Amino acid sequence: MQVKEYQDVMVSFLLHEPFYAFFLSNLIVSFGSDVPTIGVSLDTPPRLRINRDFFESLDKKYRVGVLKHEVLHLVFCHPLRLGSRDLRLFNVAADLAVNEHIERSQLPGDVVTVDDFNEQFDLNLPHRLSAEEYYELLLKNAVTIEIELVGGSGARAGDGSGEDEGGKGAGGGSGAGEAGKVRIKVSVKGKTANYSGYHGEPEISGAAEVLEPYMKDLVQQVLNSAKSCGNLPGSLVAAIEAVYKTKVNWRRVLFRFLSGRGRMIPKMTYLKESKRFPEYPGKRKMVGLRALAAIDTSGSMTNEQLSEAFGQLRHISRVSGTDIWVVWGDVRCEGGPVPLAHVARNKVRIKGRGGTDLQWPFEIADKDRFPLVVYFTDGYGPAPQSAAQRTLWVLTKDGQRPAPFGDTVVLEV
Repeated sequence: MQVKEYQDVMVSFLLHEPFYAFFLSNLIVSFGSDVPTIGVSLDTPPRLRINRDFFESLDKKYRVGVLKHEVLHLVFCHPLRLGSRDLRLFNVAADLAVNEHIERSQLPGDVVTVDDFNEQFDLNLPHRLSAEEYYELLLKNAVTIEIELVGGSGARAGDGSGEDEGGKGAGGGSGAGEAGKVRIKVSVKGKTANYSGYHGEPEISGAAEVLEPYMKDLVQQVLNSAKSCGNLPGSLVAAIEAVYKTKVNWRRVLFRFLSGRGRMIPKMTYLKESKRFPEYPGKRKMVGLRALAAIDTSGSMTNEQLSEAFGQLRHISRVSGTDIWVVWGDVRCEGGPVPLAHVARNKVRIKGRGGTDLQWPFEIADKDRFPLVVYFTDGYGPAPQSAAQRTLWVLTKDGQRPAPFGDTVVLEV
């Protein structure tokens, strides 16, 4: 059963930062005393385990920060990226990477941050690097780490060059006492500072070759959902994409978007005989969707890209039976809507190479009651803030998301 404090944070995430709400909703969240503070069990799906007393003891803003902290460790797959690195040093490097994407006001004053490291130890660590990059910089500066489990039996300490018994991945130590804090002692070239940690070591119950693709798929789904709601910092998106470096197959996304189950349309066919009237044609039920494909002809798309786009649309229409209509233009409609087959037969000449206004196709979609809109564009130009249609923005390589609604994919020829 979830505690009220956790539900309050989830409501705040849903209203202001849906990325975290979407991700947490895909985890199994449990409250109890089996962990001193907070930790994760890597399984499919992952489990977030929270010590109820610890969570209730935090200020509201710190509850937000702690949950963000755990989510981002999972999003960046830190528990699966330790490799042969020293656990303690990598823990701190991972914390540095994660805390760069959390507002400082949501983090307690004694946690590990890049700004504090630079100030305390006269370092010059850059902002928003990966955990691996911070690890190499800490190693280069002869950083040693000691972790003490405060107030609990079995407390241990060690330096940054030793093997941490029982270490299974990034996530730091876990301990009881002092609201479950973990005391982290950092030494750099004779200077020493103490910090606190909260999260515990993750339990990895599945094979990395299974968990990693699962996490990648989960993050991509959540990322797409959160992008459609807006309020997702570009720096966070860039950091996530840098970790996964995966290319989305835009043809597959387009096919799935346009080939869903639509209304049943009876069609006459001579390939089968009517059951009621011999020698008369029978009826075949076709699954059909109606979609409007809008083509930006302002110069943002090359002829090669236009040809590829039409080729994919024709393939999808032929295979799925989707009824696709086409409009094209720049600041205004230059042609259409016409059936896709008319364009395929070169009965329509694409023209219009001026500026761009992305609003008029949705007015046509409203008027003609199209439930789906696919927009091929670079995304630069005024766009509506909402739409009644499910929308897929197929953007050029250097394009941008033009509106807070719909899904996006990059067209690569």
